[in-house]
Amino acid sequence: MRRTRTAHPSGEDSVGALLTIGRVLLGLCFALDGGWWLYTWDVRAAYLEQSGPFGFLVLPFAVAYLVCGLLVAIGRAVRPSTLPLMAVAGLIATLVHTDLGPGGIGEYDLERHGVINAGALLTQATLVGSLMLPFGAPSLRLPIDVRAIVLGRILLGGTLVVGALWQAHDYDARFALVEAATGDTVWVPLLIAVRIVLGVGLAMGRFLRLAAGGLAITIAAGLVTTGGALEAGAVLGTEAFAHQLFVGGATIGGLLELTALGPLASRLPPSADVPSTTDTENGGD
Repeated sequence: MRRTRTAHPSGEDSVGALLTIGRVLLGLCFALDGGWWLYTWDVRAAYLEQSGPFGFLVLPFAVAYLVCGLLVAIGRAVRPSTLPLMAVAGLIATLVHTDLGPGGIGEYDLERHGVINAGALLTQATLVGSLMLPFGAPSLRLPIDVRAIVLGRILLGGTLVVGALWQAHDYDARFALVEAATGDTVWVPLLIAVRIVLGVGLAMGRFLRLAAGGLAITIAAGLVTTGGALEAGAVLGTEAFAHQLFVGGATIGGLLELTALGPLASRLPPSADVPSTTDTENGGD
């Protein structure tokens, strides 16, 4: 794969620390989700078998999440480790979430199966966008692949905007979820509006650090406002919310990396900056 060799930003100590924090959070969330897949094996198998005999994939998917997530978190073989994670996200989206009709496995109102799956398609795309950031910038010691970073930034920003618009369209359900969890619904429309504005800025490469940092805060706030969903009787069950927590954490990790990279993620470099040789860094990490 051809890589763009670009100088790293100034203030390397602070940039490197934030880049590392984002990568560690991203990798740990995938690893924890892999462990959660094993812990909730029966539910995950039923989840995969909605579209066919795919329950056997629980083990390889969980192992990929665990092993590759941990490798990303500890900074070993980061680039090759992100590839299986992206592949799993793509397979889950294709095997499970392309069914937009009624149905489901009972974790939610079966009539909302299509709505839930449409949102889950966006979630998997958001995860792929987040993973493209450590692929493009595993650390400050290695050349940066600006193309991967820019594509990840556009995908991440775009899916967050569409997701926020989807929440606005499905406002009653979002309102009910927050009300059941914490009873504090005053922030719901504000969080949706802010996410749309900042997501557009991120996708367009404008005010990147403000947009990425602000989106990380809104996602964290969204997780906090649905925190009560872990309690019995809330709209989301424990299993669904735990997965949501891991996905939210992984997305925040990607946004922290974008906050660190700042202007480097704003645009593609001139084609002349792309070397004619393949980057063969040891292990790709």
